[in-house]
Amino acid sequence: MAEPESDGLSVEVSELPENLYFIVLAGELDLASAPQLAGALGNLGAADVILDMSKVTFVDSAGLHVLASAGREARQAGGTVICAAPSKQVQRVFEIVHLGEIVLVEESVEMALSHIERARRGAD
Repeated sequence: MAEPESDGLSVEVSELPENLYFIVLAGELDLASAPQLAGALGNLGAADVILDMSKVTFVDSAGLHVLASAGREARQAGGTVICAAPSKQVQRVFEIVHLGEIVLVEESVEMALSHIERARRGAD
């Protein structure tokens, strides 16, 4: 299900089998658009979530807050949030604020899927 663009952010949510969600983000994740992402993430509970960030051009503190909150909430519920394929610019912001301590960050969507598959096999 695709949500309409709001202030330059496109959020497209796909539900995959086994309680896995794939969310494609495109544009700027900032104060104006962060509530849109928060709304998409708000009802996923203990799901595993992969955020394809390859088309995100900018992230500010409001966007980082949404990502960190989603990571904490997912972890408490038994799920995982993975930010996949961030641009070098976005990756640098993640490194500066140590977002990787709260949310997993993978270089590609494929690596994120692989991480979830490994984690699920280990939990069986």
